[in-house]
Amino acid sequence: MCGAGAGKVSEGAGGRRCPTREMCTRWSHNKAHMQAPPMDFSFRGISFMQDLLTEEPRPGLKPIKQTQEGRLLTQAIRLNNNTLNDLTEFTDIMKQLLERPEDIYWIDLSFNDLPSIDPVLTTYYNLRTLNLHGNSIHNLSEVDKLAVLPHLRSLTLHGNPIEEEKGYSHCRFTHTEEPCRPELWRKGSLHGHDCSFPESSAA
Repeated sequence: MCGAGAGKVSEGAGGRRCPTREMCTRWSHNKAHMQAPPMDFSFRGISFMQDLLTEEPRPGLKPIKQTQEGRLLTQAIRLNNNTLNDLTEFTDIMKQLLERPEDIYWIDLSFNDLPSIDPVLTTYYNLRTLNLHGNSIHNLSEVDKLAVLPHLRSLTLHGNPIEEEKGYSHCRFTHTEEPCRPELWRKGSLHGHDCSFPESSAA
């Protein structure tokens, strides 16, 4: 339980030390959202991000909690198996659908028609999992954009045209404490590898 008193270090759920009540409340809030099921728009025939405003997400075994305004309390997004070829208005759409879009940590964009890695994805500082396999990404240098994401642990790229580029190979990282470091992929041993982990945290 978070203690009261401004300027005091209180203790949050699981014994986590919280400098302020506000930070402790936010940490508990984010932890709950990370345990929530994803907002699932997979297999919806979506071609444009605006389509999310008129389509209904797929129902899951566990319903996603909502705010009074109807925004979903989750930080995981499934947009896989659609026909997206760009992410125009991604940020605005997420703000309309989610309560805390800035805290998104898991995005599945696999099996779409994306020709590149949209810079908008690099604005989600807390992103840990990004699935991009089965798209149309043909330039391996696109991956370098993701070097700005300090918490990225899982990145999938197989099934893209970049597989044909010299130096591309597959591997599977299993050390979940070690972030993916795209900047190393241009330096030899990690060049073009996939970082991929089980997706149970958002399933």
